[in-house]
Amino acid sequence: MITGWRRLYALGGLALAMALASCTGGAGPAAGCQGGWQVHTGPAGARESDELLGVSAAPSGDVWAVGVALPPGRPARTLVERWQRRAWRTVPSPDRPSQGSFLNAVVALSASDAWAVGLSRSPGGPARTLVLHWDGRRWAIAASPNAGPGDNILVSVAAASAQDVWAVGYRDAKGVYRALVEHWDGYRWAVVRLPRLGGPGNGLNAVDAGASGVVWAVGGSARARGPSQPLVLRLDGRSWSSVRAPASLHSATLNGSLAGAAGSRGLLAPRGAAVETVPSAFRPTAEAGASSPSTPWPR
Repeated sequence: MITGWRRLYALGGLALAMALASCTGGAGPAAGCQGGWQVHTGPAGARESDELLGVSAAPSGDVWAVGVALPPGRPARTLVERWQRRAWRTVPSPDRPSQGSFLNAVVALSASDAWAVGLSRSPGGPARTLVLHWDGRRWAIAASPNAGPGDNILVSVAAASAQDVWAVGYRDAKGVYRALVEHWDGYRWAVVRLPRLGGPGNGLNAVDAGASGVVWAVGGSARARGPSQPLVLRLDGRSWSSVRAPASLHSATLNGSLAGAAGSRGLLAPRGAAVETVPSAFRPTAEAGASSPSTPWPR
């Protein structure tokens, strides 16, 4: 998965920063390939604002980016871009009939297997999980469960194999936001039971899965007294457990994780403050109502 992707926001088009190899032929110190950043402009929308929120590269070389398209005066819709043959192109993606749908993250396993996750909101109703699957020909909505009648939002997705895919986010449990984990076993998506997590609210911002069966998920946890603290969960192949993270004197959250090949030791979780996953345009308003609610922990 490519993680060095800067999110840029543009009206009427997309600006994408991408690390590409710059190669020279011949002999001498200048020969070989050197990495460098280049800005690529994606397909322009017709008077609409487009935003990309997640990206993933498959071993086959396919690169997918997902996010949201905001047509003026109409509900938000999912946005999927694909990098092929040195150019980006928009790929049709489905939406539920709703007040708005968008995608937060994507993971690509092969040229014929990719998953994207996010949410959709029905008119006057709560946010529901939204999962799309790529089968090599088209994107289609896959059945995904929700934990309770309140908001259910998926923020990140990772895969150890085609039969072992994980998605995380948060849910509204009677006015208190709690971490949400869902798993694909090759047949269906299911909500996963988590250990009891104390505090007045918590949620997960990122997940990654190692081939060894170890999965890491990170986010934040609110406290009744004192600042919010990082939240780290670990699956050892059998059950999830909470892993103690260094305490912070200020409100802090974890927004990324990377499970290495060894799985049990390969964790990268940079600590950051208030990194937005949901565009501000999707905050609940009387006009839109198609968004994620504000969370009780910094993101």
